[in-house]
Amino acid sequence: FAMTPGVFEPYERMQIEKERGAAFDFSQVIGHEDVKRSLVIAAAGRHGVLMMGGPGCGKTMMAKRIPSIMPSLTYEEQLEITGIYSVAGLLNDGGGIITERPFRSPHHTISPVGLTGGGSGRIRPGELSLAHEGVLFLDEFGEFDHRAIDAMRQPLEEGVVRINRNTEEITFPSSALVVIASNPCKCGYLWDDNRVCTCTGKQLDAYRRKLTGPFADRIDMFIKVSPVPIDDIAKDEQRGAGSEELRRMVESCSSLQRERYEGTSYRFNGDLDEKGIETYCQMTKEAKALLGRAYEDMNMTMRAYGKVIKISRTIADLEDSAVISDEHIAEALMYRLKG
Repeated sequence: FAMTPGVFEPYERMQIEKERGAAFDFSQVIGHEDVKRSLVIAAAGRHGVLMMGGPGCGKTMMAKRIPSIMPSLTYEEQLEITGIYSVAGLLNDGGGIITERPFRSPHHTISPVGLTGGGSGRIRPGELSLAHEGVLFLDEFGEFDHRAIDAMRQPLEEGVVRINRNTEEITFPSSALVVIASNPCKCGYLWDDNRVCTCTGKQLDAYRRKLTGPFADRIDMFIKVSPVPIDDIAKDEQRGAGSEELRRMVESCSSLQRERYEGTSYRFNGDLDEKGIETYCQMTKEAKALLGRAYEDMNMTMRAYGKVIKISRTIADLEDSAVISDEHIAEALMYRLKG
């Protein structure tokens, strides 16, 4: 996707993107300060997120605002994303270079090819690549076809989509922050004290298998989203921090990671493997003790154990701490995926 600087006229597109970004700000979100905090951690360390809650509790509203707290794109990233959209035929004539992080939200009826790319004629990038360096939001995840879910696993793990056509292999980038939203059950009312869940045991099991199956390996954080109390809705003070303040926190954390991982295969804390965790995640004696107790008491797998450490590394970075403390571990344990 190499392009020569100056091919695109950036001014018009920058104005369009700026206006679009201004329409989605976390200052518009009433309450949910705990969810905002978790999304800052996710954006800062590039940790995949599963938000679960009943209908209308604000999952989609907050997901749409995640790009507003992510760091500004570098010029190289802008060119790469613009190249992807150009190949997909999604650039308007004279629209200019793309300067804002993409937000893609494919419908749950999308086909595997629609997600990964391909096609019978000219090969085009799919949603995984159109979300590159931005947010891939999978709403109503429990309704996605299992074939579509399986098709996403390898590209999200490798950061590229590989499409084979005869003897030719075409690759598209697919490095995005994965954000999943789901109801707690098919009808949505499993956790609702005022309504009765109508799902059968068989339906509940099938629904949960999608949420805790192999695709969940890509998800580090579980966030429960509850409705905002009626008394808080009319209070302006419940709006809390806006996107500008949250973005400064994310940018500071991203800068630390960029310096730490320079010259390595890692970009974000969420990328760390076992060797990376051992090298870059030093813990205090108290932190190791707390994590050890949690491992035993919560029957954690080794994969879950590693995810807690990676999230703790991001929490420590947000506090500009070189070493992970027991407080960082304690907060990270709150986001542990169940199942």
